Amino acid sequence: MKKSFLLAASLLLLTSCAKSDGASSNESEEEALNVELISVDELADDVEAALKKTPSNFVLSNYINVELPDEYYECDFQQISGFDENYESIYSSFFDEDIFKDAEITHNTTSDGMTCYSFYNNGNHCAVGDNGFITFYNSIAGDDNAYQTGDRVEVCHIDRSDTNLEKIYNDENYRITLGEIVENAQTWIDENYAPYEPDYEISVKTMIERAWEGGYCFQIYAEKKYKGIALDNLVPMYDYDTSMLKYSTQDVCLWTYTDGEINCMTNGNGMITPTNEEKLTEIVSLSSAIDYIEETFTDFESTPTINDINLKYTLTPTDYNPTPDTDAGEQDSYYKAGTEVDGNLVWEFVIDVLDTEFPTGNVYITYGNVQKYIYVDAQTGEIDYEFDVNNLLQ
Repeated sequence: MKKSFLLAASLLLLTSCAKSDGASSNESEEEALNVELISVDELADDVEAALKKTPSNFVLSNYINVELPDEYYECDFQQISGFDENYESIYSSFFDEDIFKDAEITHNTTSDGMTCYSFYNNGNHCAVGDNGFITFYNSIAGDDNAYQTGDRVEVCHIDRSDTNLEKIYNDENYRITLGEIVENAQTWIDENYAPYEPDYEISVKTMIERAWEGGYCFQIYAEKKYKGIALDNLVPMYDYDTSMLKYSTQDVCLWTYTDGEINCMTNGNGMITPTNEEKLTEIVSLSSAIDYIEETFTDFESTPTINDINLKYTLTPTDYNPTPDTDAGEQDSYYKAGTEVDGNLVWEFVIDVLDTEFPTGNVYITYGNVQKYIYVDAQTGEIDYEFDVNNLLQ
């Protein structure tokens, strides 16, 4: 997934504490880190003070909105099993029965170890995996590939206060606002998808506007929150020293046109469920996390803007074999049913990737929401980061 190295010209990193030696994602090896643990009861006041800071080498956006939960936990998760047993009732969440009742149902095991029931009928398709994977598209989406190739026009961050929800999209048949698109998508999620994952609050986070045949199509990402803290929804990242996945992701992705109807959906890596949790009474203060980042990343070529800050769970699969058994012909996938996942609470600092930072070539305009990140472990202060645009696009 990575080791090509291309730092965006606007964000060349030279650090004093975190080395940049060709691998742009690094974890500090220090055991004693320069952060402060504070009582969770003090965190709201600390966040308010932290967002007033003026670091010398980066800027905090005025639109950052840190959402704090009522309680704080370290959590473990597990990929669910047996989800495909009720595949027909799941089909009915997305299609009328006459679409699939006479269709040929395929039941197979994929090359990555997932068992799956799927059908295709007159441009309509749905697949349901034992690990909680769901995807569907209807005949409208099946007739074209706008969802894969429509050029990216704009990335709209629905959860940021500077986003204009009154923006209007017109084509020859429809007129719709960004807010209406979001409302339609959220209603669809609440009615058709959320009942399958009752442990989480699932809400629209990002919309990517794409150009298509003189009009628009819209790619919508929803994030999952467990007890008020988001699950990682950025990009899967690998640890090349171990060949293991360092971070997996959880989200729900929808597609629609200007009519506002949901025509396509996938939940990517399936579903995980919480298994163990430990309540926390102290976590790293946001103030000290900002100070530590300022001390660590000392030589940005230009001054970047931190566009978003929040707590999140990174997700690390722990008990799968990344080396395929070639004799068996199956890969032991990180999202295989039953895989255990280590959740780790971090402060996430997000730097948006600008269009000017993408590599050249027509393929790159089809990418969606791409963000550089810095993670500060909320218990230890350990730092991890990724600024290499090439790695983020893999």
